[in-house]
Amino acid sequence: MTTFIIPSINRKTLKRAVDSAEATGATVSILLDIDRVGESTMRNELAKQAKTPWLSYLDDDDTITSDYVERLEEEIANHPEADVIHFRQYFCDTGHILPTWPEVTWGNIGIAFSVKKDIALKYPFQTEEHEDYKFIKRIQEAGHNIHFSKYITYRVRH
Repeated sequence: MTTFIIPSINRKTLKRAVDSAEATGATVSILLDIDRVGESTMRNELAKQAKTPWLSYLDDDDTITSDYVERLEEEIANHPEADVIHFRQYFCDTGHILPTWPEVTWGNIGIAFSVKKDIALKYPFQTEEHEDYKFIKRIQEAGHNIHFSKYITYRVRH
């Protein structure tokens, strides 16, 4: 169903991130940035290697809820037109929740999304500031459907 893509600089929090993804029963794909090529390059490489129709992204210092895949399947079933499912994310250090409204705007988009693999390959991440937002914005501008979920499934800096 989905592969969790985790680019890493081998932080101490990596194991916790991997454990949270494995708890969902999904495939987990990790790439250590030994050569410092950057998150965008690693995400794109892992996307090419994935064998599932959907890709989900997880930073190595964050975690996801154990019902992430269940919620993703529910959202796909209820919104079959969606090319991207953007979940809400909880910032553990501040208590803030994003997105605050269902709109692709800077400051409202984070990495808490799943995207169809073919879409991710067609519009790859670019090495740039605010790469998560710009990745989603490019997909939206190309006419693809972004669905904003009501579910909080992603914990930032957990």
